[in-house]
Amino acid sequence: TYLCSTPKGGGETPWIETVALTRPNSASPMKELAKGAAACFALLLQSSMLSVVKSWLETIERKLQDLFYAVVERHISPLLIQESLLTVLGRSPSGESTFDVNENYNIAVSIPKKLITLKYTMEEASVMVKIEIPSAFPLKPPAVTFESGKGCGVSTDKWRSWMLKMTVLLFGGSANVWECVTLFGRNMDAHFSGQEPCPICFAVVSAVDHRLPDMRCAVCRNAALHSYCLYSWWANSGQTVCPLCRSPWVSS
Repeated sequence: TYLCSTPKGGGETPWIETVALTRPNSASPMKELAKGAAACFALLLQSSMLSVVKSWLETIERKLQDLFYAVVERHISPLLIQESLLTVLGRSPSGESTFDVNENYNIAVSIPKKLITLKYTMEEASVMVKIEIPSAFPLKPPAVTFESGKGCGVSTDKWRSWMLKMTVLLFGGSANVWECVTLFGRNMDAHFSGQEPCPICFAVVSAVDHRLPDMRCAVCRNAALHSYCLYSWWANSGQTVCPLCRSPWVSS
Protein backbone atom coordinates (compact mmCIF):
# COMPACT_ATOMS: atom_id res chain seq x y z
CA THR A 1 0.00 0.00 0.00
CA TYR A 2 1.37 3.39 -0.94
CA LEU A 3 0.42 6.49 1.01
CA CYS A 4 1.10 9.95 -0.40
CA SER A 5 2.13 12.18 2.49
CA THR A 6 3.50 15.67 3.11
CA PRO A 7 6.83 16.68 1.50
CA LYS A 8 9.75 14.99 3.21
CA GLY A 9 12.52 17.17 4.61
CA GLY A 10 10.75 20.38 3.62
CA GLY A 11 10.98 19.67 -0.11
CA GLU A 12 8.32 20.46 -2.69
CA THR A 13 7.84 16.93 -4.04
CA PRO A 14 5.44 14.65 -2.11
CA TRP A 15 7.02 11.39 -1.04
CA ILE A 16 5.60 7.90 -0.86
CA GLU A 17 5.23 5.91 2.34
CA THR A 18 5.20 2.13 1.85
CA VAL A 19 3.19 0.25 4.46
CA ALA A 20 2.97 -3.56 4.64
CA LEU A 21 -0.59 -4.36 5.70
CA THR A 22 -0.06 -8.11 6.04
CA ARG A 23 2.89 -10.47 6.25
CA PRO A 24 3.30 -13.45 3.92
CA ASN A 25 1.83 -16.67 5.36
CA SER A 26 0.34 -14.80 8.30
CA ALA A 27 -1.76 -16.87 10.72
CA SER A 28 -4.20 -13.96 11.23
CA PRO A 29 -4.26 -11.96 7.98
CA MET A 30 -7.52 -10.13 8.77
CA LYS A 31 -6.25 -8.91 12.14
CA GLU A 32 -3.04 -7.70 10.55
CA LEU A 33 -5.03 -6.06 7.76
CA ALA A 34 -7.10 -4.16 10.34
CA LYS A 35 -3.97 -3.04 12.19
CA GLY A 36 -2.31 -2.01 8.93
CA ALA A 37 -5.36 -0.03 7.85
CA ALA A 38 -5.40 1.75 11.22
CA ALA A 39 -1.70 2.58 10.82
CA CYS A 40 -2.38 4.05 7.36
CA PHE A 41 -5.23 6.13 8.73
CA ALA A 42 -3.04 7.38 11.58
CA LEU A 43 -0.49 8.56 9.00
CA LEU A 44 -3.27 10.38 7.15
CA LEU A 45 -4.22 12.24 10.33
CA GLN A 46 -0.61 13.37 10.72
CA SER A 47 -0.32 14.67 7.16
CA SER A 48 -1.85 17.39 5.00
CA MET A 49 -4.69 14.94 4.28
CA LEU A 50 -6.17 15.78 7.70
CA SER A 51 -8.19 18.60 6.15
CA VAL A 52 -9.66 16.14 3.63
CA VAL A 53 -10.68 13.77 6.43
CA LYS A 54 -12.35 16.61 8.35
CA SER A 55 -14.17 17.79 5.22
CA TRP A 56 -15.43 14.25 4.61
CA LEU A 57 -16.71 14.05 8.19
CA GLU A 58 -18.95 17.04 7.51
CA THR A 59 -20.72 15.12 4.72
CA ILE A 60 -21.82 12.07 6.72
CA GLU A 61 -24.71 11.61 9.15
CA ARG A 62 -24.33 12.74 12.77
CA LYS A 63 -24.67 9.18 14.08
CA LEU A 64 -21.81 8.02 11.85
CA GLN A 65 -19.76 11.06 12.86
CA ASP A 66 -20.15 10.17 16.54
CA LEU A 67 -19.16 6.56 15.84
CA PHE A 68 -16.13 7.68 13.82
CA TYR A 69 -14.96 10.07 16.55
CA ALA A 70 -15.42 7.36 19.19
CA VAL A 71 -13.27 4.87 17.25
CA VAL A 72 -10.52 7.43 16.61
CA GLU A 73 -10.59 8.63 20.22
CA ARG A 74 -10.28 5.10 21.58
CA HIS A 75 -7.82 3.47 19.20
CA ILE A 76 -5.79 6.12 17.35
CA SER A 77 -5.74 9.44 19.23
CA PRO A 78 -3.97 8.08 22.35
CA LEU A 79 -1.01 7.01 20.20
CA LEU A 80 -0.85 10.31 18.31
CA ILE A 81 -1.18 12.35 21.51
CA GLN A 82 1.58 10.38 23.20
CA GLU A 83 3.82 10.75 20.14
CA SER A 84 3.21 14.53 20.05
CA LEU A 85 4.01 14.94 23.75
CA LEU A 86 7.08 12.71 23.51
CA THR A 87 8.30 14.85 20.60
CA VAL A 88 8.43 17.82 22.97
CA LEU A 89 9.75 15.75 25.87
CA GLY A 90 12.51 14.43 23.61
CA ARG A 91 13.97 17.95 23.51
CA SER A 92 14.68 17.80 27.24
CA PRO A 93 18.47 17.46 27.69
CA SER A 94 18.04 15.45 30.90
CA GLY A 95 14.83 13.65 29.98
CA GLU A 96 12.96 15.45 32.77
CA SER A 97 9.36 16.54 32.15
CA THR A 98 10.26 20.15 33.01
CA PHE A 99 13.20 21.72 31.22
CA ASP A 100 14.66 25.03 30.00
CA VAL A 101 14.95 25.84 26.30
CA ASN A 102 17.08 28.85 27.21
CA GLU A 103 17.52 31.12 30.22
CA ASN A 104 14.11 32.72 29.62
CA TYR A 105 11.96 29.91 28.25
CA ASN A 106 10.75 26.92 30.29
CA ILE A 107 8.57 23.98 29.19
CA ALA A 108 6.68 21.44 31.31
CA VAL A 109 5.06 18.33 29.79
CA SER A 110 2.42 16.16 31.50
CA ILE A 111 1.55 13.05 29.51
CA PRO A 112 -1.25 11.87 31.89
CA LYS A 113 -2.95 15.29 31.70
CA LYS A 114 -2.19 15.73 27.96
CA LEU A 115 -0.88 19.17 28.87
CA ILE A 116 2.08 21.35 27.86
CA THR A 117 2.84 24.45 29.93
CA LEU A 118 5.03 27.18 28.44
CA LYS A 119 6.58 29.80 30.72
CA TYR A 120 8.59 32.74 29.45
CA THR A 121 10.33 35.07 31.92
CA MET A 122 12.25 38.24 31.16
CA GLU A 123 13.44 40.15 34.25
CA GLU A 124 10.21 41.18 36.04
CA ALA A 125 7.92 40.11 33.20
CA SER A 126 6.37 36.64 33.19
CA VAL A 127 4.10 34.85 30.70
CA MET A 128 2.43 31.44 30.96
CA VAL A 129 0.55 29.60 28.21
CA LYS A 130 -1.07 26.16 28.41
CA ILE A 131 -1.76 23.75 25.55
CA GLU A 132 -4.37 21.11 26.42
CA ILE A 133 -4.69 18.33 23.86
CA PRO A 134 -8.21 16.84 23.55
CA SER A 135 -8.92 13.12 23.61
CA ALA A 136 -9.94 13.15 19.92
CA PHE A 137 -6.82 14.98 18.69
CA PRO A 138 -6.17 15.80 15.87
CA LEU A 139 -9.81 15.65 14.76
CA LYS A 140 -10.67 18.13 17.52
CA PRO A 141 -8.59 21.26 18.15
CA PRO A 142 -6.38 21.75 21.20
CA ALA A 143 -7.17 24.42 23.76
CA VAL A 144 -4.46 27.08 23.86
CA THR A 145 -4.99 29.36 26.85
CA PHE A 146 -3.17 32.43 28.11
CA GLU A 147 -2.79 31.93 31.86
CA SER A 148 -0.83 34.99 32.96
CA GLY A 149 1.20 37.86 31.60
CA LYS A 150 2.62 40.00 34.37
CA GLY A 151 4.37 43.06 32.97
CA CYS A 152 5.02 41.54 29.54
CA GLY A 153 3.57 44.45 27.53
CA VAL A 154 1.77 42.24 24.99
CA SER A 155 -1.58 43.67 23.89
CA THR A 156 -4.82 41.70 23.99
CA ASP A 157 -4.99 41.69 20.18
CA LYS A 158 -1.50 40.20 19.98
CA TRP A 159 -2.37 37.49 22.49
CA ARG A 160 -5.52 36.55 20.62
CA SER A 161 -3.61 36.38 17.35
CA TRP A 162 -0.79 34.29 18.83
CA MET A 163 -3.19 31.85 20.50
CA LEU A 164 -5.20 31.50 17.29
CA LYS A 165 -2.11 30.79 15.20
CA MET A 166 -0.88 28.18 17.68
CA THR A 167 -4.29 26.49 17.53
CA VAL A 168 -4.28 26.56 13.72
CA LEU A 169 -0.78 25.05 13.63
CA LEU A 170 -1.81 22.23 15.95
CA PHE A 171 -5.14 21.63 14.21
CA GLY A 172 -4.04 22.04 10.61
CA GLY A 173 -2.15 18.78 10.21
CA SER A 174 0.88 20.56 8.76
CA ALA A 175 3.01 21.03 11.84
CA ASN A 176 3.95 19.11 14.96
CA VAL A 177 3.57 20.29 18.54
CA TRP A 178 7.26 21.16 18.88
CA GLU A 179 7.00 23.55 15.92
CA CYS A 180 4.14 25.32 17.68
CA VAL A 181 6.10 25.52 20.94
CA THR A 182 9.13 26.90 19.08
CA LEU A 183 7.01 29.54 17.32
CA PHE A 184 5.75 30.88 20.65
CA GLY A 185 9.29 31.12 22.03
CA ARG A 186 10.55 32.95 18.93
CA ASN A 187 7.65 35.42 19.11
CA MET A 188 8.46 36.17 22.75
CA ASP A 189 12.19 36.55 21.99
CA ALA A 190 11.42 38.98 19.17
CA HIS A 191 8.87 40.88 21.28
CA PHE A 192 11.32 41.53 24.11
CA SER A 193 14.11 42.42 21.68
CA GLY A 194 11.93 45.28 20.40
CA GLN A 195 10.97 43.78 17.02
CA GLU A 196 7.65 45.25 15.84
CA PRO A 197 4.92 42.73 14.92
CA CYS A 198 3.23 42.53 11.54
CA PRO A 199 0.14 44.82 11.74
CA ILE A 200 -1.94 42.32 9.76
CA CYS A 201 -1.46 39.16 11.85
CA PHE A 202 -0.07 40.83 15.03
CA ALA A 203 2.73 38.24 15.21
CA VAL A 204 6.45 38.88 14.95
CA VAL A 205 7.35 35.48 13.50
CA SER A 206 5.15 34.27 10.64
CA ALA A 207 3.30 31.04 11.39
CA VAL A 208 3.52 30.14 7.68
CA ASP A 209 7.21 30.51 6.79
CA HIS A 210 8.71 31.57 10.17
CA ARG A 211 10.07 34.81 8.69
CA LEU A 212 10.15 38.24 10.32
CA PRO A 213 8.21 41.18 8.80
CA ASP A 214 10.26 42.32 5.78
CA MET A 215 7.88 44.31 3.53
CA ARG A 216 7.55 48.07 4.14
CA CYS A 217 5.58 50.71 2.25
CA ALA A 218 7.83 53.41 0.74
CA VAL A 219 5.05 56.01 1.03
CA CYS A 220 4.10 55.87 4.73
CA ARG A 221 7.11 53.84 5.95
CA ASN A 222 5.02 52.46 8.80
CA ALA A 223 5.50 49.04 10.39
CA ALA A 224 6.92 46.22 8.25
CA LEU A 225 4.62 43.38 7.19
CA HIS A 226 5.09 39.69 6.50
CA SER A 227 5.20 39.10 2.75
CA TYR A 228 2.70 36.23 3.08
CA CYS A 229 0.26 38.41 5.06
CA LEU A 230 0.57 41.25 2.57
CA TYR A 231 -0.02 39.05 -0.51
CA SER A 232 -2.98 37.38 1.22
CA TRP A 233 -4.43 40.79 2.08
CA TRP A 234 -4.08 41.90 -1.54
CA ALA A 235 -5.74 38.71 -2.78
CA ASN A 236 -8.70 39.15 -0.42
CA SER A 237 -9.14 42.89 -0.98
CA GLY A 238 -8.48 42.89 -4.72
CA GLN A 239 -6.28 45.98 -4.32
CA THR A 240 -2.49 46.25 -4.39
CA VAL A 241 -2.37 49.14 -1.94
CA CYS A 242 -0.70 49.61 1.43
CA PRO A 243 -3.02 48.19 4.14
CA LEU A 244 -1.97 51.04 6.47
CA CYS A 245 -2.06 54.21 4.35
CA ARG A 246 -4.05 52.88 1.35
CA SER A 247 -1.57 54.34 -1.14
CA PRO A 248 -0.68 52.29 -4.25
CA TRP A 249 2.01 49.90 -3.06
CA VAL A 250 5.61 50.93 -3.59
CA SER A 251 8.09 48.71 -1.79
CA SER A 252 10.68 50.42 0.38
